Amino acid sequence: MKLKICLAIALLSFLGVSIRSDIFAEENEILDAISSKTNKEYEAGRMELLKMRKESEKRKPVLERPYVFVRSQTKYSGRLYVSCYKWHDRPLFANRLLWDEGESDHKYASFRKTFELYQSYGLDGYATFAWPDGYKRTMKVIYDTASQMGLSPEKFHIMLETASGKNYLEINQDTLNLISGNQYSFRIGGKSVISSYVIDSLPPEKLSEYIKSLKERSGDKIIFLPQICFVNMKDEKGRSFNIHQVHEIYRKNKGALPLGMINIMKEYLRSYLRVCDGLYIGHSSSNPDVTLDEKFSDEVLFPLFKSVLAEPEFNGKKIFAACGKVGYTSYHGAQSLSRDGTKTLRKFFELAVKYRPDLLICPEWDELNEDTGFEPLLAKPMSSQRIIKYYMSLLKGEKLTSNPGDDLSIPNLIISQRRQLMPGWKMDIELLNVPDTDKGEKYTVKLELLDVNGKSVYSSDEMQFNTAELKDITLKLPSENFKNCQVLRSRLTINCGEKSWISWLDFGTDSLAEKQVFLDGLPFTVLRPTTCWDQTYFCTPLRNVLRPEKADFKFTADKNEMAPGIRGVQTSADLKSKEKITMLEVVQDSIEQFAWDPKNEFLQNDTDRQLLSLGWHYVNNPHRINITFDVKLENAPSAITFSSRIHSSAPQTPVMNEMAKASPAFTEKSGVWNLAQYSGAADHWQKNRLISIKKSDMEKAVITISGKRKSGNLKEKDFSLTIPLKDFRSYNLFSKVFEDGLMFSLETQYRPYCFPMPLDSCEAKFNSTVIADNPNGILAARAVTENGKVYWSAPFAVNSNPSKETVPVYVYSDTAGKGIKLDIAKNRVPDIKYDFSPSHGNIMFTSAGREFYGHAGGFVSAAIGFSGGEAANFSIPFNLYAKDIFKGADKPAPEWVKTDEGNWALKFDGERGNFLVLPNTVIPQRAGFSMSFELKPDEVKGSQVIFANKGCTFGGFTLEAKNGKFEIEYVRRTPLDPTQKSYSAKYFKTNIPLEAGKWQKITLTYNESKVFLSNNDKIESFDLEGIGLYLQNSHFGGRGDKTKDGVIPFYKGLMRSLEIKHYVE
Repeated sequence: MKLKICLAIALLSFLGVSIRSDIFAEENEILDAISSKTNKEYEAGRMELLKMRKESEKRKPVLERPYVFVRSQTKYSGRLYVSCYKWHDRPLFANRLLWDEGESDHKYASFRKTFELYQSYGLDGYATFAWPDGYKRTMKVIYDTASQMGLSPEKFHIMLETASGKNYLEINQDTLNLISGNQYSFRIGGKSVISSYVIDSLPPEKLSEYIKSLKERSGDKIIFLPQICFVNMKDEKGRSFNIHQVHEIYRKNKGALPLGMINIMKEYLRSYLRVCDGLYIGHSSSNPDVTLDEKFSDEVLFPLFKSVLAEPEFNGKKIFAACGKVGYTSYHGAQSLSRDGTKTLRKFFELAVKYRPDLLICPEWDELNEDTGFEPLLAKPMSSQRIIKYYMSLLKGEKLTSNPGDDLSIPNLIISQRRQLMPGWKMDIELLNVPDTDKGEKYTVKLELLDVNGKSVYSSDEMQFNTAELKDITLKLPSENFKNCQVLRSRLTINCGEKSWISWLDFGTDSLAEKQVFLDGLPFTVLRPTTCWDQTYFCTPLRNVLRPEKADFKFTADKNEMAPGIRGVQTSADLKSKEKITMLEVVQDSIEQFAWDPKNEFLQNDTDRQLLSLGWHYVNNPHRINITFDVKLENAPSAITFSSRIHSSAPQTPVMNEMAKASPAFTEKSGVWNLAQYSGAADHWQKNRLISIKKSDMEKAVITISGKRKSGNLKEKDFSLTIPLKDFRSYNLFSKVFEDGLMFSLETQYRPYCFPMPLDSCEAKFNSTVIADNPNGILAARAVTENGKVYWSAPFAVNSNPSKETVPVYVYSDTAGKGIKLDIAKNRVPDIKYDFSPSHGNIMFTSAGREFYGHAGGFVSAAIGFSGGEAANFSIPFNLYAKDIFKGADKPAPEWVKTDEGNWALKFDGERGNFLVLPNTVIPQRAGFSMSFELKPDEVKGSQVIFANKGCTFGGFTLEAKNGKFEIEYVRRTPLDPTQKSYSAKYFKTNIPLEAGKWQKITLTYNESKVFLSNNDKIESFDLEGIGLYLQNSHFGGRGDKTKDGVIPFYKGLMRSLEIKHYVE
């Protein structure tokens, strides 16, 4: 579930409403009205804030101590067997064996593992949504699991939560009976607590009707707790405003709010308290640099809620709940709340320790696509567990204890650093000692940073710690100092008197005196010149780093490329450990490129074979059609297909704890793929079939897809596609998007298709070719053990010889607070020039690497091979095909045509929603760029959007032609400029024309201080600073929201070239 920090944008995006730029004008009107309050009103408000803090101390708690729950998405915690590589992180204990024969796809084995982890945190219980119609599938399984495990109802509780939709609030009677009657339901005063999510999207009058019904149907055995996010407030003149605007006023006025605003917020809370059984703080705010603004929570939100609850009408009678978070960083959505190492998590728990709410409810345990997860993750193995366990000991008044199996000769120290970074961002390295003993022992830590070749580029002073004290030392280093580094590796020297803890990192080293320090085991930061698509953190407890007996990894890049920007890397591994290894993979930047599978489930280890993946999607309104099709293979007698046993659960699932079955694709006399004809849906959910073929057959092999649409705009219309396989013997990708948005793709499946079965061995050894699809990628092996330890090998740079020639790269510097110029090796800086030809169908190749591939009319996730979410729906221009925003957009793909000059071009029809979508790193969020493209418009409309850096929310630039002249819009943040709003939009009207019937080369350039626009020989520039609001996909072709005069601003005409350089000459 999504609730982004910027509510005005987030709720529109979440609900599928058109994201309009004039939303900024509407917000500014409210902000200006509030800002115009007199100094007297602000001074009165400042005094009221101080008064609230004192009043809040009078509040009588309902419970003897804060009880802590973490809310889960059951689709993950109940399905830890799900084995897909869709995110840049995953559960530490994900395992295909956590599947069982239960009647639901939510499995007892997975919930059992989840509940064991909850207990290891010291949490009071498990919270999740009371999913509509989810009683048998989910709710019963959750409660039955607790019972089967024999958990104590006094120590482990279950709390269900609802949302504001009618189907959520009218809780199924069977589920309501569980809530009100089951011994594991969390109760206060004999009544079970039902929590909620953004429930104030309903007015209290309407909400009270639902609560009354729930209480009647449960026999008055429930308590309803409303999560308040201030989404329905009105000012004195009846104008709507939200908590984001309150925070903006607070920030701009140095911690002051007008008294009238505070009184409105108080009355808003009272209106819900009078129909509910308490209040639940749902909101938190970010600083412009997306770190948590804990001062706003500490000085406004917590005193506000607690002081109202302390009023005589409510004191001691109503529940006080607060939320806890770790962050919010979505690959396709907003990057709106940084984990900030482990600081965000700790700040929320410090607020709970200070204000003592009755309940602390933390969303979410396992929302992978938003990095909101509290669960143990591969990049954060047990870091949250160790921190929360410490705070739970404080809240419960219990003795501190270490984790079972911990090596107590190593301090309980967590090192946190970004997974990817680019020059300009601060390189924050957090060292956190988490007490797990009352016996204090002093120790020192010295940190060095090394580049990919092992050269030291930074060394810290010794830092002092005590094992019995919670202490954070964070180094904040200007990353532009490391502009020539491809990675930054941390080397730690830890000393406690005469004993040194460095030895556990010294494989083959007998003593410190030799000073041979090996860094294998710890993760590292990949330093990219201009873009970071992964803005999450490593948070690594030293005690969760695997210490193998043997670790030998070698990488050698092939001399010749497989395809432009694509290179094979010969990789060998020899790993031996005392702990059982479950997974051994090779990771490029943050994507798994290889997973060792000695059982060879998909014959991927057979060097004489090639594994292919056939996929299908659909892009249109409505978002799904039903199709049937056959697949015919010709001249491929070696072809093998794979199938899994399907279990009769509800819904049905593949049997994940069994290997897929390989079977010949041909019957004896037939060329038809020997699988049942596919009959089902095509939509934004990824569907694939695997085929393994001997490479010797592929010269003449041909695959043909033939089928019929059973619904949609072209119902009963046939489709067919034939693809020769001769070019798929090493690396290739092809897609075809039909007129109605039905898409088929075929690619060499070089990345792992799913998790292999657990290795279940103390040894792992392989020799294999790993495909590096980023010419500047960083490869490393990663091992995971059964008991939750992780090991990283030394990194390997695919580009081992950065060029001596440099190019000027402009980046936003956190240190300087503005854009700066850096000279960086030219062959490290992306120069993304697209191949404008139909040789790969609708996929747009570039030698800059697969990370930058575009897709004409299809999901960009199919082009780059990474979804960043459960489904592909966020990987197209959001406004084009969302919630029937407009009628008539029924043809997403532009057509390939030959120009009069004999070149290939994309033809956009200007009416039916044609688009070309590009991945989210094509336009840098924090660096300059120069984008050039050639257009030949058929006509110049009153309004047509040519280019937009917008996905499911705002990114940065939009280029629009209005009445024949270009206009530029930039939605930005200026993180270190206190005079600017947290986010804002800048608009520039130009005299640069867009002319019909002629080719013109248009160039948009930004260097972090100016923006330039040119069309052939005409050029204009404007002063401009800041960074793009969020990292987002980009697209050409138009935008699906109508202008005020009813025009849908699609581009009509030809496009024949596109190049984006991440440097500015």
